[in-house]
Formats: sequence, C-alpha cells, structure tokens
Amino acid sequence: MIYSNEKLKTQNAKIKLKVQNFLKNFKFCTVVLHLSLYTLRFTGLALASLLISISLYADIIYLKNGEKLEGEIINTTKEGYEIKVKSGNTPIKKEDIKRIEEKPTDSLKIYSPSEEYQIRLSKIDPKDAGAHFQLGTFCFNNALYEEAANEFHTAKDLDVSYSQRVDKVLKEIED
Repeated sequence: MIYSNEKLKTQNAKIKLKVQNFLKNFKFCTVVLHLSLYTLRFTGLALASLLISISLYADIIYLKNGEKLEGEIINTTKEGYEIKVKSGNTPIKKEDIKRIEEKPTDSLKIYSPSEEYQIRLSKIDPKDAGAHFQLGTFCFNNALYEEAANEFHTAKDLDVSYSQRVDKVLKEIED
C-alpha cells in the first residue's frame, strides 16, 4: 500500500502521540523501577542504566567573527581543530578562535538521534530490561521506530514483567 507523505506524517504524529500518552502513564512505574534497581542490584549496574540520561559536556568555540559553535573537539592539529557538530565535522583554524569553553549540553545538539542511540546502547548493561525499555522510549521519541521496536522486544525478552507494557506500546505503534 502506498501512502502520501502527508498521510504518513499524520499517521506518525498520531502514533507518536498515542505512545507518548501511554508512556506518561508508566512514568511513575519507571521511577519506582529505577529506585528498585538501585537498591537491589550492584551499584555498577544501576549506574550503567542511569548513564542513559546523563548529558555530556560540549566544547563551546567562540570565533573572532562573533559566531559560536557548540560541539565536540574530535581532533587537534598544529593548524586548528576538527569539531563534531550535529551536521557533521567542521575544521576551525586556531587563528579564528577567540576562546573555548566547556559546558554541559544535550547530546542531541551534537549527535544525530541515530548516533546518540548507538552511544546510549554501548553504555547500557545488555541484560538490563529497564535500560532497554528506556532506550526504546528514546528511539520512539526520536523517530527511530525500528530501533524502538527492537529495544522494546529486548526488554520484554529479558524481563517478562515488561510484557504487558511492551505489547501495548507495540500495538499502539502498529495501529
């Protein structure tokens, strides 16, 4: 079946709204789950699941022409820097830089949702159902629907207590 772009956008918006409403209902449960994880599991495992929500630090590069770049310095050369920004990598000459600062930032200002997903996936405990469920929520909220479904299924496979929640979310996505 072929859909127009407008119809797909409308369907995606409806699906996103349904899942967001569904996930809001389980926000309290997620908080309780994290508190339980913290008290019942080793500190290292709890911290691994909490890494999902930690912001990273960005390099703020103030240029002499008044512009400001927010990103991550990924390479330093004799001539300048290579800065990772959301749109890609940007070379900046040292002579064009007024100053550089570091501050906490939302990682999505630097990385695409797909890149951020890979970063978050690498930081979670592969056996932590709660972390996979949260990662699935992140993916869904950032239009990574295939990755969201995979993470929700992983959460369900790891912990049967997620079965009803995952089934409801997946049903909402399919409808």
